Amino acid sequence: MMLSSSENQMPGSMSDFINDIKAVIWLGDFVTFEGKGPAITNTYLSPDLSSMILKNVCDDQTLAVGKEEYKNIIEDRLNINCLYRRDTKELMWGLRFQIRHFLPVENSEMTNDDCFPMSEGMIFFLNSHKFDINPHMMVTTRIIQMVGTVYECDRCVDKFDPFLRLYTEKLMKISGIRTCDWDLLKLATALKMICEPEDEIPDARQLFTKQELQRLMEDAPRYKCKISKDNCLIAYIKKCTLPTK
Repeated sequence: MMLSSSENQMPGSMSDFINDIKAVIWLGDFVTFEGKGPAITNTYLSPDLSSMILKNVCDDQTLAVGKEEYKNIIEDRLNINCLYRRDTKELMWGLRFQIRHFLPVENSEMTNDDCFPMSEGMIFFLNSHKFDINPHMMVTTRIIQMVGTVYECDRCVDKFDPFLRLYTEKLMKISGIRTCDWDLLKLATALKMICEPEDEIPDARQLFTKQELQRLMEDAPRYKCKISKDNCLIAYIKKCTLPTK
């Protein structure tokens, strides 16, 4: 039985468990129960498990559990508030996906080839991207990581796109460059070149025409005090350092 801790609030989506799991949740306690039967059912709560829960859960805390019957018996026998709902199911899915990082090495036999059920977060996300999926299909660690990467790209776009698009008019007015068909990476890279023209960007020649590159470099001084350098550089760094595994 594993008790885990999270800071401030419960992780809210499958992407919280993909890349930097230790920043979201960590092991609180781990106990192996050697009895023949389960340590908890809808009618039974073992003394050892009761002690473990009481030792780790403070009076003002709420315990997230993986089944409705666990919630009922723990609240009844131990008088501890428990939580079981849709986002709790997402939490339990994430713990199963990352369980090899919590269990003692000698007890963990899971590999990257192990299959997992799709979480509700994955189903919702893939449906929003028009993927034709079977919600009951099993997925591998690699597929989960790929979905997490696409999710992070979407989240980055949602966060920075409105801000960066504010500068499209300035690019047209100062340099005569139309950006209506540019993606966020190309726009962030152009602003990076304007903010720090002395820095070499290896992929710039693949993103821009020779004429665009020349205009961005020559006009860089004209953008002084007209754009927020710090915010543009933050957007560029975030956009260009997304996980690629």
